[in-house]
Amino acid sequence: MKDKIIACILLISLGGNLCAETVKGIFFPGIRTEYSIGGVQKNTGIQAMEEQLSDAYRAFASLGSQVVIGHSQGAYKALGYGNYLKEKGEGDKVKAIIAIGGPVRGFTPLVRGKDDLTRRIKNFYDIFGKGAASIVPIPYLSLAGPAISDAILKEKVFGGSDSRAFISHMISSNPGDSSMVSDAVLADFMPNSTYLKDRISPGIIPEQGHWAKVEVGRITVPVIKVTGWFRFTIEWITIPIYKTVWVVDKPAEKIPRLPDDVPVGFIVGNQSNPFDLIESAYGFKRADAEKILEIFAGVMNISQTINEGLGVACEIAAILYIWNIIVFLGYKVSAVGYYVNADNAREAAKLARNFPQRYNTDILLTNESDGFIPSPAQKWNPDELLFKPIGSNGTEWYIVYDVNHKTELEDGRIWGEGGNFDNPTDKGKVGEWLREQGYELPQYRKYMSGQID
Repeated sequence: MKDKIIACILLISLGGNLCAETVKGIFFPGIRTEYSIGGVQKNTGIQAMEEQLSDAYRAFASLGSQVVIGHSQGAYKALGYGNYLKEKGEGDKVKAIIAIGGPVRGFTPLVRGKDDLTRRIKNFYDIFGKGAASIVPIPYLSLAGPAISDAILKEKVFGGSDSRAFISHMISSNPGDSSMVSDAVLADFMPNSTYLKDRISPGIIPEQGHWAKVEVGRITVPVIKVTGWFRFTIEWITIPIYKTVWVVDKPAEKIPRLPDDVPVGFIVGNQSNPFDLIESAYGFKRADAEKILEIFAGVMNISQTINEGLGVACEIAAILYIWNIIVFLGYKVSAVGYYVNADNAREAAKLARNFPQRYNTDILLTNESDGFIPSPAQKWNPDELLFKPIGSNGTEWYIVYDVNHKTELEDGRIWGEGGNFDNPTDKGKVGEWLREQGYELPQYRKYMSGQID
């Protein structure tokens, strides 16, 4: 009897594996990826998101059941792609969505627009420019710092004077690439964009109701009745108090953009030090960058001391020449200029010592990020977006790893030991989540890289 029970269990298990649904895997890479469709060359940094969704549908709608995984802009696109299929009446094709290191709430540093982000980036580097200029002991010379940093940023680092270049460099994997991120894509990344509202954020059916006159209380008042000459009586009567109020017949209702009951998971990068990202993406060692900033901070301290000393010397000289108004004013003005230099050197030293934290708070408007995308913007909660959590029997919908925007594509905890986004193994979090949904790790077709149709 025991042998028969074991045999039945094995048969059921084998039958379940044999009947497991075959799914195709789609991977959406990040921004500024070249692809061509219908013989037309395109770029995910140029084409608006709606056009990219249309291209994705053209390329992959025929694949049947799909597991959709995206990184960075690709994660943002993956959620929109789920809605796109739902609108086409094909939402049941989407079996799971996994978003990795993506600005799925929009690129929140753009919350006040690209010009404001450009200004914050420039102000950030102007502090260094002013500090560097203060090294030369000439009054007010540090005020030329913004012009110095502006020239370096635009011509040497970002490769152009267009304001989009500031943002483009931040999201480029190639600092020498002269291509830009289009205004259309930047508009789609805005936290209040039409793309986000129409493709990702739940729709709202307003509450329904009517205005009604309702009794909210009663008051008792005296009424005097005259019954004859110099005769009267007092009676007390109760008067109802009414108020016009809004009566809700049906509360507001959220309408999910994603296909019904689709399991969704978010992998959040949280390696906030930008030097980790620079080292991973460009090979410039974090330790070397920190050493350079440490030396710069020391030089700024020396510059501050020298400029403060020169300011004091000019103050003394002014007193000595108080009888000569022209010389006196000249020294006083020079003293103020040296103090300006000293203040700028002090601010540059503070920024150098706190560069990672200030980079996040001043530019990315966050305390935590993967070096590029603020961590809070990388995930939604199930009750907000109305989806089914993908892992741990319906209780896990996100996980945070100490990875940066580059290593999210190759970390073993995500893709399995020895695996990466292009060659995942079933031992990583991606494979674990898909197994919980009953799917084997599918073979991936990279989207928007080369010819896709």
